[in-house]
Amino acid sequence: MEILGYIIYFWSNEGHPAEPLHVHIAKTPNKNGTKIWIKSNGDTLIEHNKSKIPSNELKKLTKTISDYHKEIEKNWKDFFKTKKITYIDKIKENNFCR
Repeated sequence: MEILGYIIYFWSNEGHPAEPLHVHIAKTPNKNGTKIWIKSNGDTLIEHNKSKIPSNELKKLTKTISDYHKEIEKNWKDFFKTKKITYIDKIKENNFCR
């Protein structure tokens, strides 16, 4: 997915078991892309902004991610070949947030 010139992407190596549902954002996909958790209700939680996205653009990006969370969930299931998604708000956030 591309929004405002930023690529929204998954990494193929998200650990075993996979981390809770999240996306990375950068102009060009890389290991230091901004990381956004997606909660079960579609709300977002910023893990970090390593891409240094300006706050006004980051706000638009998180709003769009929230608006499209069901599509992102479907893509996550397809990408990771799973039927079940773990959400950050369904576990202790301290287990994943740094």
